[in-house]
Amino acid sequence: MLIGVSRGESKAAARTAVAAVLDDQWPGSVLKLSRRISRWWKAYWRDTAQLDLPDDNLGFLYDYGMYKFAGLTQPEGVAATLQGPWIEEYQMPPWSSDYHFNINVQMCYWPAFHGNRLEHLRPLFDMIQGWTPVLRHNARVFLGIDDGLMLPHAVDDRCTCMGGFWTGSVDHGCTAWVAQMMYRYYRYTADRQFLREIAFPFMQGAMRVYEEMLEQDGDSLVLPVSVSPEYRGAGMDAWGRNASFQLACIHRLCEDLLEAAAALKETPRPVWSSVLDRLPKVCLRGPEGSEEIALWEDTPLEESHRHHSHLAAIAPFDVLDLDDADTSGLVERSLRRWLAEGPGLWSGWCVPWASMIQTRVGSADAAVLWLEIWRRVFTNVGHGTLHNIDFPGVSLMGGRSMGALDKSHEIMQMDAGMSCVAALHELLVHERRGVTYLFSGAPSEWQEVGFRKVRTGGAFLLSAKRTRGRVGAVRIRSLAGGSLRLANPWPGETPRLRRADGTERQVTGRVLRLRVPRGETAALLAPPRPAARS
Repeated sequence: MLIGVSRGESKAAARTAVAAVLDDQWPGSVLKLSRRISRWWKAYWRDTAQLDLPDDNLGFLYDYGMYKFAGLTQPEGVAATLQGPWIEEYQMPPWSSDYHFNINVQMCYWPAFHGNRLEHLRPLFDMIQGWTPVLRHNARVFLGIDDGLMLPHAVDDRCTCMGGFWTGSVDHGCTAWVAQMMYRYYRYTADRQFLREIAFPFMQGAMRVYEEMLEQDGDSLVLPVSVSPEYRGAGMDAWGRNASFQLACIHRLCEDLLEAAAALKETPRPVWSSVLDRLPKVCLRGPEGSEEIALWEDTPLEESHRHHSHLAAIAPFDVLDLDDADTSGLVERSLRRWLAEGPGLWSGWCVPWASMIQTRVGSADAAVLWLEIWRRVFTNVGHGTLHNIDFPGVSLMGGRSMGALDKSHEIMQMDAGMSCVAALHELLVHERRGVTYLFSGAPSEWQEVGFRKVRTGGAFLLSAKRTRGRVGAVRIRSLAGGSLRLANPWPGETPRLRRADGTERQVTGRVLRLRVPRGETAALLAPPRPAARS
C-alpha cells in the first residue's frame, strides 16, 4: 500500500495532487521501491550527525529521535505539526495537530541545525513564505502598516488562527522566532540567495511590527504592551510592560539584521542599532545589585511554569554575555528563583529546554539529569513523547500528586522528543555569542564521549572525541570557507592547526580563530598532555 500526503484548495484538488505524487514515486515494482527507500535511509544516516554517548538510554533517545525526525520533517513532505504523521486512530489530535509558533514548531525543527539536516527546514519556510499576504494583513489590521509581517502563535496550514487565546495573537515573538530560525539557517548553510530572497525580507517585516509597538520613554525605548508566552493564560492580567521574552526576541532580531545587512552589503536601517542601544535586553526586578530577570515589569516568576520564556535571553536567543561578571550574577539569581519554584507545573516539552539552559551556564550534571528525568517521566512504554506526566510525583501537568493516572487519552507531541535531540547536541556542541563550545554539557564523569559531523555556525562540520577525560584532535570540515571561532578545548594550552596540505601553525587564546578554506578538512591537534605533578 502506498500512502501520500498533499494539499489542495478542495478535496478534489487534494486528491488529484496526491495521486500525482504517488504516480511520480511509484518506480514500477515493490523491489525497486524498497531499494529506493533503502538508498534514502543510507544517505540520511551517512550525513546525519552522530553522537557517541556513554549513557545507553540517552544514546537511544538520540538515535531514535533522529529516526523520528526524518519522518516528521521529510524534505519533500509537508511541514511538521505537533503530532506530525503519527495521529492516533482512537482520538482527535490535541490542539488539532496545528502549528504552534511560540516554541513547539521551533522545537520540532531544532535537530536540523547541529544534526546537519538543514534541508528538512525548507518545507516549513516554504509554507510560511506562502502565508505572506495573510501575515501582511495581520500587521495592517493590528498596526496600520503595509510593510510588516505578523504571525500568531497557533494557526492551521493556511495561517488561519486556531482557538481564542488572545495573548497568542499579540505574541509577536512568534514571528521573531521564525526570523531567528531563518537567519540561523543562513549561518549554517551560507546560502546567500536564501538570505537575500527569503530570510532578510522576513526579518525586516518582523522588525517593522516591533518598531511600531515600541515607544519612547526619555532616552530609552519601552514595549508598553507585551506578553510572556502562556503566562497567566488568556487572563486580562496576562500582559505587562517590557516582557523579558519579547525584549530578547527584539535584541536577537536586531543583531541578526545588522549581520545580515553586512553579509548582503545592504545599508542597515539606523533604528536597528538604536534599538540595541536604548532597549533593555531583559526586564529587571529588585534592588540594585540584587536584580533578577522578571516576566515583565513588577512581575517576578510567581509559580512553576512550563514556558521558561523569561530566560530566553540565555537560551535560545543568546543575547546575554554569560562571561560578564555582572550578567553572570544576574543569571545566577534568576536561576535561583526558577529552581526554587521547581518543575511542579512543567510539561514534557519544557524539560529538555531546561537542560539547554543548564548547558549554557556550565551546569553539565544538571543538564544531563533533566534529560534523564524527561525520559522517565514524559515518555511512555512505547517511547512516545508526552505532553503530560506518565506517572505522578514529579509534576502536576495533566495528572495528580498520587494514585493511578487515566492514560486513555495521552497527549503525544513531537516537540519534546525533538528538543531532547537538540539538547543532546548541545551537551557536546553549542554556540554562545558567536563562539562554538565543545563538551560544555558533558559531565566530567563522561570520560569517553564524542561526536561526528555536528554542524555549527559558518557551515562547519565538527568531529571530536574525549578520551580519559581529555579532548583529542578536533576535525573541522569547512563547507563554505571562513573562520570558526572556537572556545579553546584545552584552556591555557596551545594547540596546533594542521591544514590539508600538512602545514601547521600554533593557535593561542581563550577563543581560537581558525580559518579553513571551503571544501577543506583541517585538524586542531591537542597539545601534549601536561606532565603529572609529583
